[in-house]
Amino acid sequence: MERAVTESFTRLGGTSLRALHFAALMERELRLAVPLASLLSAAPLAEVMARAVPAAAPAPAPTGAGTGLRPLLPGQRDLLSAAATFGDRAYHLLFSADISGPLDRDRLLAGLRWLTARHEALRTVLVEGKGEGNGEGRDQVSRYVPAEHEPLVTETEHLPAPGTDPVTAVHERYGRHSDRLLSAYGRPPVRWLLTTLPGENRTLVTLLIHHVLADGWSVGLLWRELFAHWAGRPVPGPAPSPEAVTDRCTPELVARRAAQLAGAPTVVELPSDLPRPAEFDGAGARLRFGLTAAARTGCDALAAELGITRTAVLLAAWSVVVARRCGTTDLLIGVPVAGRSPELLDVAALCTRVVPVRCRLDDDAPVRDHLRAVTAALAEAVAAQDVPLSRLAEALRAHTVPDRTPLVQIAFAAHDELVPGRLAAGELSAGLAEGHCGGAVFDAMLYVQRWEPEPVLAVEYATSLLGPEDADGLAGALDAVLTEFAAHPKALLGTVRALSPAQRARLERWGRGPALAPEADDAWTLFERTAAHSPDAVAVRAEQDGVLRELTYGRLKSAAEAQAAALSAAGVGPGGRVVLELERSAEEIVCVLAVLRLGASYTALGGSTAPEYRARLLARLHPAAIITTAPNGTSPTAPNGTPATTPDGTPQATPGGMPSGAPEGMPSAADTAGPNGTPPTTPAETPHTTPDGTPPTTPDGTPPAADTAVSDTARVVGAAVSAPVPSAASCPVLAPLSPWEAHRAVREPAVHRVVPEGEAYVVFTSGSTGEPKGVRVPHRGIVRLTRDAPCVSAGPGERVLRLAPLAFDAATLEIFAPLTMGGTIEVCPPGTPSAAQVADVLRGRGVTVVWLTAGLFGLVAAYRPDAFDGVRHLLTGGDVVPPEAVRRVLERCPALRISNGYGPTENTTFTTVHHLTGPAEAEGPLPIGRPIAGTTVEVLDPDGRPVPPGAVGELHTGGAGLALDYLDDPARTDAAHTKSPTTGERLYRTGDLVRWDAAGRLRFVGRRDLQVKIAGRRVEPAAVTRLLLDQPGVRDGVVLVTGSGPADRRLLAALVPRDGAGPGLLDAVRAALSRALPSYSVPSLWVVTGELPLTANGKHDTAALLALATGTPRAAPRPDEPDPADGQDDLEELVRGVWAGVLGLDDIEPDETFFEAGGDSLQLARVRTELRRALPTVSVSLVDLYRHPTIRDMAGHLRGRGAGREAHRG
Repeated sequence: MERAVTESFTRLGGTSLRALHFAALMERELRLAVPLASLLSAAPLAEVMARAVPAAAPAPAPTGAGTGLRPLLPGQRDLLSAAATFGDRAYHLLFSADISGPLDRDRLLAGLRWLTARHEALRTVLVEGKGEGNGEGRDQVSRYVPAEHEPLVTETEHLPAPGTDPVTAVHERYGRHSDRLLSAYGRPPVRWLLTTLPGENRTLVTLLIHHVLADGWSVGLLWRELFAHWAGRPVPGPAPSPEAVTDRCTPELVARRAAQLAGAPTVVELPSDLPRPAEFDGAGARLRFGLTAAARTGCDALAAELGITRTAVLLAAWSVVVARRCGTTDLLIGVPVAGRSPELLDVAALCTRVVPVRCRLDDDAPVRDHLRAVTAALAEAVAAQDVPLSRLAEALRAHTVPDRTPLVQIAFAAHDELVPGRLAAGELSAGLAEGHCGGAVFDAMLYVQRWEPEPVLAVEYATSLLGPEDADGLAGALDAVLTEFAAHPKALLGTVRALSPAQRARLERWGRGPALAPEADDAWTLFERTAAHSPDAVAVRAEQDGVLRELTYGRLKSAAEAQAAALSAAGVGPGGRVVLELERSAEEIVCVLAVLRLGASYTALGGSTAPEYRARLLARLHPAAIITTAPNGTSPTAPNGTPATTPDGTPQATPGGMPSGAPEGMPSAADTAGPNGTPPTTPAETPHTTPDGTPPTTPDGTPPAADTAVSDTARVVGAAVSAPVPSAASCPVLAPLSPWEAHRAVREPAVHRVVPEGEAYVVFTSGSTGEPKGVRVPHRGIVRLTRDAPCVSAGPGERVLRLAPLAFDAATLEIFAPLTMGGTIEVCPPGTPSAAQVADVLRGRGVTVVWLTAGLFGLVAAYRPDAFDGVRHLLTGGDVVPPEAVRRVLERCPALRISNGYGPTENTTFTTVHHLTGPAEAEGPLPIGRPIAGTTVEVLDPDGRPVPPGAVGELHTGGAGLALDYLDDPARTDAAHTKSPTTGERLYRTGDLVRWDAAGRLRFVGRRDLQVKIAGRRVEPAAVTRLLLDQPGVRDGVVLVTGSGPADRRLLAALVPRDGAGPGLLDAVRAALSRALPSYSVPSLWVVTGELPLTANGKHDTAALLALATGTPRAAPRPDEPDPADGQDDLEELVRGVWAGVLGLDDIEPDETFFEAGGDSLQLARVRTELRRALPTVSVSLVDLYRHPTIRDMAGHLRGRGAGREAHRG
């Protein structure tokens, strides 16, 4: 008593359940009301008792209501509704007493008869039909309690196999078949099983009972009373009637509790490898586990230190485990509370109420603050236990849906005090054990089954949503959190990551690609080494004037050296930048190599680049030269109209001329010009066969040499090219050297060896989000990409398709993988090829290695799967790869290897890859795989902290492929990069949300910034929308994404004109966006409308806008079905009749939803039964009823399933 003056109820050893029991006893025995919240607070017990007030007079003890039909008790209807919607097995309770001692059969059966006679719950029958209580004629479930009932007892014997536990064996056998043994309707859903163990003085007594009749408190009460009866101890009887269970909820209580939970998320979803099914089936499993000594003792010590219950500590730890995996800091966790007032202490009935406890995580507050906050939230929830979860869900607009439980999907239950662990009756002693019937009420629920002498906990999980590995992860994380809580209660909550040591080690192992040996070479050096090793091997094959021609490695190297000489003569040197405006060709590859040989870097600009956008890029680059195949024109000039000059101040090359100060020995174009100033004719490299099939020769009849020393010097320097180039800085403009012609030796500039950190190329990305970002990619990025043989093997004998635009970083792989490994580049003809053209090139050229965007791959797979017959390795990516296309291709081509490649430009083409070799592996969505060699990846939360395996976070990547920065943009560079919380290395924030799957592969989830991929490029529709709204004459507008996959995904722009806007508004706006954006960011679908149509939930109606943009009319009804606009039909009458019978209503509007008409989930299940009975050949699911909630909608759905004629016949 002295301690009660200074110690709280919880510090004295009280728990939530003991507090409830204590308060009920105080009210029943002393007529004092003690609030539960006060008992669970930190206030001293003496102070709490001093504030106790006289309790209200007890209500008269209810007695049985006779043998007639009775309405359901509070809570029973909600439970039956949930069972009808989500499955009944989750509500089957299974407990066994493992009894040692002389228990004879007659004594056992007599005890069961006595217990059944004492408790109405064990005799209660639920009856379906037209009953009392909810309106005359209304479909109803009622209770019937006969005065007498013989308990149903099944007797069997069990011979346990050596090393097996008979209790576990019985639970597994009967729990698995509980749906056959137990039905909520027709007879009392209670069964007893008597199992004898031959040769042992041991008996198993098992109770299987439906939760609608009893809760955990009831189960403990029944077992205690049964053993008391066997022991001969007096038990007053009969037991109080369940009629004492009353509905004490008021609208004021609901409103108050709803206000407390306002703004709380009503959906919490644990990520998993399993996609959430359309209908939650209620199937589940349990993982039983223990705790380490550190976690167990730490939990007890922490509870004692803070004066809170052990239950609160465990709940707080569970909230962190779930929150870290769901990526949230605010969640509701359902907690069952006993719901026992004084008059219900000895009643066997469903009194339990699930209360949502709001757990908010403040990562900047200490751990102990979180524990206290959860304690307060639990007390607040317990105080509001009279509010049914269904009414609270309705108030918070968390309506029932078929794929998840409403309002709460995660739960926590402390059952260790409800059912005793051991019981005795004279010479009998027994241990009680709980079984499992294969159901799950929630997505995941943590049970505390025992705490003494050693903790036994269980994770119950829905098997359609989570796997055994997920349950293992949750259990390990709980132990880790409890250990961290106890070890560092003053640490910030954000440091507690819910990661066990094994999980941390797993993340470290998964996140690091194979190690690469230190590489000091640059890309040119690697190519040069290959050319020296195999000078006569074919390096490039491309069409020239309709003829397929070849370049050997030796000839390619010579051409690149000659092009490098021309660039050097124009003033390009180490560190300079060269803009390449070239189509796919052998010339393009030569120019890339030439630039790198000089120690310079290149940037590719496509020919369709809008002039204003191109000008912005050139102003950023300050190029030392431009190589282009643009038509002849006037010489580029500086902004003031003066002739453009080279960086050293000398005049720029003009059409047909050389810059002054050219190296000695290089004649001017005039010296070598042909008639009328045309370029001279030179002995060009001929194709590997002439048109008539004879071997090619030079004019003197000898075979052509790879290093023929003749040159078209005008082409070397860049004659006849002077297209207008809007640029902030003037620079030389050159034409590409023809690699098919032999070149006379010129003064060759020295090779400039570049350090691995040296800039190799600059590629611009994400131009739709504002000013384009120039990604500076170093040589080490290229080298790392080509050193990972498992990623792509492009060595001798391999033919690699050159297809991607040079401005797209996939070109890096297509060019440098074969040129550094010894393979052959097969150049696809210039232009944008169709799927059929790509297929023809793959087959006609004998391509063995190809990279295709996800969209293009899908098209080729659909229409020309034969294209891949000769391909050995197909790489695809840039968007979500369709698994069905992968499966179809692998079924046709069993020798093919398909790789799903992922990687932002900022990490040089590929970051991760996932390889598939058989059709069975193509289960969607496809993983994006594991990091390639020389690459690290980490999945972090918004604060840059690691998330547990399986949790969703932002992908961060580092390693040798990491770009240098964004060109002249330190602010955006810093914003896009961070440091690893574990190693301190520099990481790029990709903006992509991913998660690790159970096999250690990354899976793409979505974009953090709502970007989408259009033609393989990142586009942010919101940014395009902002630009649209900035245009004069536009009052409102939106840019949306249409299409279901990468192949048909397009941007649709809808605009609402201002009053007085002219008829040319659409053309003006489209032109403005075309000038300001890269081509892939410009919407391809446009519509002008008076108002933007919205869907029923207030979102922009993409389907309606698409119909306006494409002129798609409303589909006409089929000749054999009535038009819905014509009014009622036979199916509508059928559905209306079913509704009317279930709801007891006659006046139901065809567009009124079932729930608006007064229905609930239990009655909806009845509707499904009646529709199945009326339409036996038509499948009707609960999902269908939720998706088509009105009579008209449901009739239309059934008509689409072919039910029209059947209803008409009926």
